This record gives sequence, C-alpha cells and structure tokens, in this order.
Amino acid sequence: MNRAHTRAIPGVFRCAALTASAALTACAPRHSPPNINVHDPDAPVAGIPGQLAPERLRIHPLTRLATTGPDGALRLACHVELKDQFGHATKGLGHLRIELYRPVGGGDGESQDLVWEIDLSDPTINATFFDDLITRTYVIHLSGLPAWVAELQSSGGTLALRALFTPAGAAGGAPLEAGYRMTK
Repeated sequence: MNRAHTRAIPGVFRCAALTASAALTACAPRHSPPNINVHDPDAPVAGIPGQLAPERLRIHPLTRLATTGPDGALRLACHVELKDQFGHATKGLGHLRIELYRPVGGGDGESQDLVWEIDLSDPTINATFFDDLITRTYVIHLSGLPAWVAELQSSGGTLALRALFTPAGAAGGAPLEAGYRMTK
C-alpha cells in the first residue's frame, strides 16, 4: 500500500469521528426535561404551575359553513385554537362557549342569536374534538343554525362569532376570549 494512503486513512477516521461527535452534540437537549407527575394533571411543571397552560384563544380562519352529515343540513365547522406562553398550539381542559351574532341595522350592528356550550373538562371528550394530525385546533361542528345563516351565505354577507374558553382546575386562570368575522 502506498505510504500516502496509509497516512490518509487515520485522518479520514478522525474526520468522521469529529463530524459524528459534532452532530450528536447538536442533537442533545439544551436543558434537562422537566420532572412531570403524570398522575396529577394539576401538578406544576418544572416547579411553575400552568407553564404550558393556554394563554391565548383564536377562532382559526379554517372556520367555515359546510353541509355535513347524513341530513345535508348546514353546519358551522368552527376551528378553535389555544396557544401557550411560547405561542405553540396546545390543549386545555375547561369550558368553551361559542356565540353566533346576527347582523342588524343594515350591517352596522349585531345581536347575539345563538350560543353553544361545549364541556372540554373531561380529557377523553376533549381529545375527540382536538385535531392533532393537521390543524392542531379543536374542531367543533355546530348544528341548529338559524335560517338567516343560509340566506347570508348565499348573499355573501358576514357573520360574527365570539368564543370564550374558561380553563378548569387549580392551574386554570382567567377566561380567554376571541372574536371572528366570517365572510363568504
């Protein structure tokens, strides 16, 4: 074997070892994971109660009117998003209230026409509403819409929604509120 090749082989191994070491170091967590008590959902995370609790509420723009179900009735597919202090989509146990407002006075004002109350305090029920694969939002299909919603949809009008989320448990917090105007 050529003497130049003999010296190059250990250098190649050293280079590969350094590259692998640097790659593995970059993948290592920057801090240790929090100590979480999985048996107590109200237990503080890393010593700070409610660190990952919802802090913001938004009615997501994917919210739409759709004819779904076997009866073909018009429903409101309302996407509700909760975000934590870091701006990440999160889940939250609590109570969700969604209000539908009807335009009045030639579009200058609104009056509350319908209210839906959704109990998201049970983790199993909560999980059925949460779309964790694509949108990371709660998807609530609301039925029983008044006739004026269908008329408004065909005429291209605007309807207004308001959502109010009240967190449950000791780590709860202040209610979160969001409004949304949906235009066809």
